[in-house]
Amino acid sequence: MCVAGDAGGKWTKHEQTNKMTDRVTVSFELYADGAGHGSGPMVAILCSQGPDGKLPVAGAMYYGDDVLNGARHSPGDPREVKAEVRIDKESAYTALWRQPGRYESAEMDDRTAKALLSATTLLIRVPTFPEGSAESSFTLTGLDLAQVTAACGPEPFGK
Repeated sequence: MCVAGDAGGKWTKHEQTNKMTDRVTVSFELYADGAGHGSGPMVAILCSQGPDGKLPVAGAMYYGDDVLNGARHSPGDPREVKAEVRIDKESAYTALWRQPGRYESAEMDDRTAKALLSATTLLIRVPTFPEGSAESSFTLTGLDLAQVTAACGPEPFGK
């Protein structure tokens, strides 16, 4: 069963229970500026019960629909995407994101994941094949951090 709700600002919260294991997974999702709900690039904070069934395990994902299907990957690893990231007014940096198995998503690095909790804007540029790039901008404000803490623990991505 999946339960959806408001998580503040333009963020939505989805809670799902695995019927086979009773493990709960909670996701906080935000679509890119200008994208319609249910389509386009999206960032998500994901939390689920750890192997012990108690401690939450957190991660952050970028879902790029067709963007990541045509992404240029690292020469050394076909499951790695180099993304250019700019948080608020900081200088842009290159982040290496792993693709877990589905080409439309990539696991964010810790620095970018932490920014989802504290920054106001996020700009992501992914190089595409053969030459080019796709950009997505996100206005991160409004996320109810109390809901994130309740689902993911006080420091979901470490200190």
